[in-house]
Amino acid sequence: FASTSWEESIPALEGAMILLVNLAATTPSCHPLLLPLVLDVCVPIIEHPKSTDYARGNMILLLANLSMTQQQELRDMRVADPLLR
Repeated sequence: FASTSWEESIPALEGAMILLVNLAATTPSCHPLLLPLVLDVCVPIIEHPKSTDYARGNMILLLANLSMTQQQELRDMRVADPLLR
């Protein structure tokens, strides 16, 4: 995505987000595998000023799904901080 603008990347990002949200919702056993994406994908999308409400909402939904099995790990990453800013 480095060679494209944020606006050009949004459709591909949103498609990937839906996949991750659905995967996390239906397969809790994959949560530890998705956890590394939180700081590299979720938080930047939540914090980016050009993120859409749809994108932010999907990242929050992904975090909610992950929190069902990975509460302490998410606390340790301090992912609530960007949500509370």
